[in-house]
Amino acid sequence: MSKKKIGGNLPLTVKEIIPIEHKELGLTVNSIILHERLGVKSNHRDWIRRRIDDCLFDEGKDYAKNRSNLSGFKGGRGLSQSYMLTLDSAKEMAMMEHNETGKAIRRYLIEVEKKYRDFIGFILPELETVINLFGTWDGYNYLQLLHACGCSTVSGSVGARIRKNKQEFIKDQNNVWYVSEIYGKTIIVNAIARRLNNETKERRITYKEQKQITNENNNM
Repeated sequence: MSKKKIGGNLPLTVKEIIPIEHKELGLTVNSIILHERLGVKSNHRDWIRRRIDDCLFDEGKDYAKNRSNLSGFKGGRGLSQSYMLTLDSAKEMAMMEHNETGKAIRRYLIEVEKKYRDFIGFILPELETVINLFGTWDGYNYLQLLHACGCSTVSGSVGARIRKNKQEFIKDQNNVWYVSEIYGKTIIVNAIARRLNNETKERRITYKEQKQITNENNNM
């Protein structure tokens, strides 16, 4: 059965968010999560090493080694060796699976990256910033960033992120919280990914409703 597209963008095979982090290499995807989302049958360790060799990827340019606690994912057992892949690397690996899921994930990553760059170019410059508050990093007004991303600003969720990532936040003398540039961009890209995922679900529901109506009309 062929996979049908909705809205000309993402096919029905994209069902879950792929978390994206802003690291030293830019936007990155954890190899353990990508491996699971692609539905690869071989184990993560063999698969990632094979793909790195196949693609001639260079450490420090196309990926960085990482220790991740991803026990909830296939291939993640406690603190596991993973690789933070640049989006270009992740897209190339997805295409090498030669199936609809790989194509869908590649399109998903392209769409997230496009929306992210639009946000960085047009909205981020409007936020209040501070220079060198984090040593060598700039920072953004935390609540302004959440508002711009459409994220919840309920005190509980706002405080939870600060408590979990204390090193990424600083409060100034006016009790205004600022988030580091790198972590702020991680918040942005994942907010975009969630919104894109929700839009995809809405299009999927619309498609199913339209199909049901068509079937009912054909049966009349």
